[in-house]
Amino acid sequence: MQLMWTRMREPILRAFPPSPGLPINIETYLKNVDDIYVTDAYHSLSIEGYRVSTELIERVRSGNWNPDQNEEDRHNRNVLAARGYWQAFRSVKASVRRILSGKNPGTVVEDDYSRWYAQFFEPGVVAGIPQPAELAGLRSGQVYIRRSMHVPPNRDAVREIRTVPHERHDGFRWPAMDDHSSRPKG
Repeated sequence: MQLMWTRMREPILRAFPPSPGLPINIETYLKNVDDIYVTDAYHSLSIEGYRVSTELIERVRSGNWNPDQNEEDRHNRNVLAARGYWQAFRSVKASVRRILSGKNPGTVVEDDYSRWYAQFFEPGVVAGIPQPAELAGLRSGQVYIRRSMHVPPNRDAVREIRTVPHERHDGFRWPAMDDHSSRPKG
């Protein structure tokens, strides 16, 4: 993986258009992220095989879910996935804010990834689906994207792939980013 990363990085960078740089107004950028949340969550959860609706996603986001009083909210894997996606989304958004404020992207991802992962699955763990031990490390089974010809890498490859960018985060320049520490003027 390291060899592929090293060999393919420069040709890929040449294929990208010039970087637009970081957004000038972080709050406006994050508001735009919020604005597309329901659509993003719907597509992401649907691709993973969950049966969700925009109404369900909005209900969970708005806080109108109650696993203590609503049996469906406590045990329905689709509701639990929507809740976990919302929790992880908020955490990822906080990480994006740190990156846009000038923190090293590799360091932020390395520091925060396990929190995103845990938050996504936390509602299911509380309900007993899955057991906490099943979440140790990375995924334990093959993942398939519904109605796609692409098959994501197997679990062993994911473990290897996931470490490559983190091992190189010091001085690492992200593809298609000219300089993650500078801000455009204006």
